[in-house]
Amino acid sequence: MLNEGIPAAAIENAGLQCGMAAGPLAALDEAALTLCLHVMEQTRANLVAEGPRDVASLGETVLERMLNEHHRPGRAGGAGFYDYPTEAEAEKHLWPQLKPLFEKADAPWDITDLKDRLLYRQAIETARCLSENVLTSVAQANIGSIFGLGFPAWTGGALQFIYGMGLDAFVKRADALAQRFGPGFVITDEVKAAVRRYQPVY
Repeated sequence: MLNEGIPAAAIENAGLQCGMAAGPLAALDEAALTLCLHVMEQTRANLVAEGPRDVASLGETVLERMLNEHHRPGRAGGAGFYDYPTEAEAEKHLWPQLKPLFEKADAPWDITDLKDRLLYRQAIETARCLSENVLTSVAQANIGSIFGLGFPAWTGGALQFIYGMGLDAFVKRADALAQRFGPGFVITDEVKAAVRRYQPVY
C-alpha cells in the first residue's frame, strides 16, 4: 500500500478502524524491519526452490529502502516507519519523510478497500495454512490469528471472519480484490475445500 503511494496515515487508520491494536506500520516497527525483511527473503527463496514463479514483492522493496537507504530498522533501533522521541513524555509519530519518499498525490485509495485488504489478506493466508495442515483446527486458526497476528478480536478470528461473512460472499469480495490488487487475494480450490471441510456446524 505504501509503495502504491497511499498515505501512511491512511494505512494506519485503516488498521485501527478494523480493530487492530496497532496500525500495520507500527506493528512492523515493533517486530523489527530487519526481521520482517529476513522472513520475506527466506519466503522468496523457499518459493523459488519449489519451482519457477514470479516472487516480486513491493512490500519487500519498501523494507529494503527503509533499511538500506534510510537505516531505519524499527522501534528497537530507534527509528522505523515511526520516529521515537527520547523525551519521556513525547509520543511516537510517523516519520515525516514517508510522505516525500512514498506518497503520491494522485494515488487512488478508499478506506473500505484498505480495511478489506488488511483483513482479507490475513484471513486468506490463515485459510491457506489450514489447507496445508500447518493448522489443524478452526480453534487453532482463530486463536492464533488473534494472539499471533493481532487479527481483530471482534471477528472471532481469521477463519470465523470468513465463516461469519459466508464463504461465497467472502470469495466474491476476494476475487474483486484480486482483480485490482493482485494474486495475494486469490483463493485456490484447495483452500476453499479446506474452509468448507472445517466449517463448524451450529
